[in-house]
Amino acid sequence: MGDPEHGTPDSRVRMRHARTVAVRLVGLLLSLIAVLVLVNSVDLAETARYLGSADARLLVAAGAVVFGQLAVVTLRWSFLLPSAARGRVGWAALLRPVSLGYLGNFLLPARLGELIRAAYINRRWRIPMAPTIGSVILERVLDTAVLGVVAFGLAILLGAPGWVIQVAAVAAAAGLAIVGVLAGGVGIPLARWLEGRVGRAQAVGRVLGSFLAGAGPSRRGAVVPAALLSAVSWTMEGIVYWMAATAVGLDIPVGVALLVAAITVLATAIPAAPAYVGTFELAVTVGAGAFGVPPAAALAWGVVAHAITVLPLMLAGVVALGTTGARFGELVEEARSAQEDADGLASPGATSWTDGT
Repeated sequence: MGDPEHGTPDSRVRMRHARTVAVRLVGLLLSLIAVLVLVNSVDLAETARYLGSADARLLVAAGAVVFGQLAVVTLRWSFLLPSAARGRVGWAALLRPVSLGYLGNFLLPARLGELIRAAYINRRWRIPMAPTIGSVILERVLDTAVLGVVAFGLAILLGAPGWVIQVAAVAAAAGLAIVGVLAGGVGIPLARWLEGRVGRAQAVGRVLGSFLAGAGPSRRGAVVPAALLSAVSWTMEGIVYWMAATAVGLDIPVGVALLVAAITVLATAIPAAPAYVGTFELAVTVGAGAFGVPPAAALAWGVVAHAITVLPLMLAGVVALGTTGARFGELVEEARSAQEDADGLASPGATSWTDGT
């Protein structure tokens, strides 16, 4: 019988399902709004002309850079992922779960792909779900922190419009604070204090519990190399966006391309339809417009950049899925079941997942 304060297991499952449905509906609505805004504010015929003249050779080269970026991101996670019983998992072995995670994020709502890769790690190497999910949260925190710092530096250097500088400044300040707290070893006590305040059974408490499990003392030394690899990854992202802009005939500096990429990545953090359809293109169009790119050309840039950043990773995910011998639906159900098991650790009286790792 469940704790009346926190609900029965069935009620928690129903609430999670309701949240998933709500996120999906909100995402579809926001994507639809973004598409309508673009359709009513951009000359689509002119955009089609830009797309029709795109340089296919540059697009193929940009896709190759995306595959290289996948290797860098996987290497970064290898620093943050807790060790298995037989030692650390090599970065090459992690390419499969990372690729599956991207595939899940593109096709499913609420970034369920992160749970898919965590569940795969749990099944393949028996690393518990909580610290694995925690390592993913830590990875996302570091990645966003580095992005904020890079975006602010570029915004100042390039003389970006005031709103871009202000947004980047907030992201940079938060990023520097987060990296400093983590590298200085203050993150664990602070998160533990916050977790005690919000309560483990609440959603924020569960996230903080996972973060604690993934950001334990053994991960402290991984913060700096992981942050450096994030900087490398974002540089490659900027190159991909620059190549996409060049492919449609735009003369855009690499720094501007990286700043537009940063704006787009931050914008796609909001709920959206699968693969961020609509919100991605709108973010690129608005970001590029801040640097004087005409709307039709900016939308063409957004469409090409979207295809180049998504299709190679989806291909990698499909290949990874084929090597598992499992159907995609099975991995999704396994991820959801693993999430329920991990959530059970957050109930009062359960063994703490913050004492190890």
